[in-house]
Amino acid sequence: VGAYHARNLEHARNRRFKEALADAERMIALDSNYVEGILAEGQAHFDLQQYEEAVKSFARVMRKDTALYTMNYSIALSHLRANKHTDAVRYIRRYLRRDKKMKEAYELLGAAYFNKKQYDSAGTAFGDYIKLDGKAVTGWLNRASCYMQLGKAAPALADLDEALKRDPKNANGQLNKALLLLRMNRKDEGCRILQQ
Repeated sequence: VGAYHARNLEHARNRRFKEALADAERMIALDSNYVEGILAEGQAHFDLQQYEEAVKSFARVMRKDTALYTMNYSIALSHLRANKHTDAVRYIRRYLRRDKKMKEAYELLGAAYFNKKQYDSAGTAFGDYIKLDGKAVTGWLNRASCYMQLGKAAPALADLDEALKRDPKNANGQLNKALLLLRMNRKDEGCRILQQ
């Protein structure tokens, strides 16, 4: 099993995901309880964009070792990539019950809610992300997008300003701010940003 595991890691590092999957399947064939083999299988499926299969593998890992609650995050990410946003929300919430300090989990939760067009919930999740890392431009931009979808121009503009304070050359932030200003009939300001 060890030789296949080493080869699997080497294949994954070199982005040879089909070969990594084959080695993971060999590990499991030799020992069906080998958690690292099942995990490697799930990761290979994920890397091959076979998200449904990845979810099955990650769920098997959790059944083998319930201490690996972090699989909830991997399952949620797989569901999000497969456009199964309700399932993504369910699994990321499970993860957050055990670990409320992982900012990426809130970002993933916000993205799932945003894709479900639940902009209030998405904004709350991105707000939690900002509480954990107020320096991260992504959190401010994502929450601004939620506010924009909800038609809340003032808080959207405030979040865009916060993002641009941290990264003044952020093209996404500049464009969204210009478009928002144009919608707010502040055409001179919006056009000035677009001309930069």
